Amino acid sequence: MLTVKEALQLSQLSSITVRSGQKGLYRRVRWAHAFEYDDVQHFLEGGELLLTSGQSWPKDKELESKLLEGYLSYQISGILFATGRYLTECPPAALEFGEKYAIPVLEAPYHVPFVKITHAIHIEIMNRKIKKRELAAQLPSKLAKELGEANSRIKVCELLSEHLNCPAVITDSANKVLEQSVPKETSMNLPEVLGSLIPIFQKGLSDRLLDDRPIETKVQVISEQTDAFVVPLQIEGDFWGALWLLPSGNDLTEEQLPILEFAAALLIDQVLHNKETELKNRQLRLELLEFLIENPQEAPAIMEEKVQELGFSRSTNWLAGLILFDENKHGPREREDMDKLLAECEQWIEDTAEVDGLCEIYENQFVLILSFSGDQNLIEKELKRLQLNINKSSQEPAPVLILGETKQHVSSLAESYREAKALVPIVLYKSQSEGPYFAGRFRRELLIYGAMSSDRAEQLRNLILPKELLTERGFIFYETLKCLASLEYNRESAAKAMHIHRNTLRYRIERIEELIGDSLSSTSCQFWIKVALDLESLSNQGS
Repeated sequence: MLTVKEALQLSQLSSITVRSGQKGLYRRVRWAHAFEYDDVQHFLEGGELLLTSGQSWPKDKELESKLLEGYLSYQISGILFATGRYLTECPPAALEFGEKYAIPVLEAPYHVPFVKITHAIHIEIMNRKIKKRELAAQLPSKLAKELGEANSRIKVCELLSEHLNCPAVITDSANKVLEQSVPKETSMNLPEVLGSLIPIFQKGLSDRLLDDRPIETKVQVISEQTDAFVVPLQIEGDFWGALWLLPSGNDLTEEQLPILEFAAALLIDQVLHNKETELKNRQLRLELLEFLIENPQEAPAIMEEKVQELGFSRSTNWLAGLILFDENKHGPREREDMDKLLAECEQWIEDTAEVDGLCEIYENQFVLILSFSGDQNLIEKELKRLQLNINKSSQEPAPVLILGETKQHVSSLAESYREAKALVPIVLYKSQSEGPYFAGRFRRELLIYGAMSSDRAEQLRNLILPKELLTERGFIFYETLKCLASLEYNRESAAKAMHIHRNTLRYRIERIEELIGDSLSSTSCQFWIKVALDLESLSNQGS
């Protein structure tokens, strides 16, 4: 089947521009459909590329949102807007929709005929289907049926190995073995044989790329001495890997070569299908987070249904959390850095046997939802390991983990998320290297500050601290006070931390005590200073 990216490589579509949803360009186009009415979703089956001039595109935001939701439910492959008459540009809501759900939003000049676009796409789709059927017709009917029903790479390898009585191997773009199937009676040293063949194959690929020649999905004879056959696997023009057949002295007949090409075509379909499944899972994740964050009142009723659809393992322990970036210290968050952190967290979930769940970016928030077996100490230990990994791979100061309390049922995830969210301003002023932060250890702070508005927090802070400390002239004394509080009022440590002489520190302390009207050695004074510092980030939330 044809992907959106491959369709855009057709000469008739050269004037089309991708405006959003680039991550969904490998969605497969089942058909291209032009429409100028607002209920087209009633005529969809899924996988359609929709084309519109925007003549009937809803002006009402609610109707527009409902229309886009309908497209999402059918998993369309993309939307193409012809601009220049009814629309001057792609609708902003459609662009946001495409980026959020990885559904390509395309733009073409109004003067380009839709029939030219749909005709080119449909011809390409039909040609690919015909070619695949022609290949299948050259195979024994039973083998063609079994290969067509194979739902995994290893199953394809096993069928080839069994039918052709020789090793079958799948490698990736870095020539790493992904799958292999070797008949029992074969005595071939597979790593040694592949090690000698891969450089020859790689050189042939490099030569083609240097000459700007396409990598064809055709059977290639790599070495006549070892009778090795390989089919390069390319996805949307990029080299993805290769399917190898090593006959071990028995040449493949010309009638058998289509088997290898047919299997390669199926493997490419599997890769694209898996990518689309990942997109559908991401949509489910976003829907779950939407309820968790936007509609917490409805979340308890929907949580269990969503996590079941996502296939999370059933567990008695659930928690939600955030990964916090302090933008005052980090600066703007680059999407590349966010994606890198996302991949690291996903790898942590995959590698940690006791943990299941998701990490996802939603409305610029980095959200975690975790289920786990075992006790609280185990999950805290694993989350500390994740924090250490983040610290090692991130620029200083590193993002920090903030977790709500562990709940006994998935329906309480919204409550766990609220606890994590309430904890954010309380820990913002703390050292980022202290993470992760667990709401269970900040129950007192949450009870005092959890429901406090930023205005109320500022009023209370201003009652505790004299206004002179909060002016530009008092800045140096305020920073000194914060440093002392963070070091348990140890004067020697504070002087070293601020790189000042002890006499300078003594003078500042005397001045701070004059302004506060109390001694910094007083337990009561230290308590109220801690409250004021806790309130600092809370009061800044509104600014």
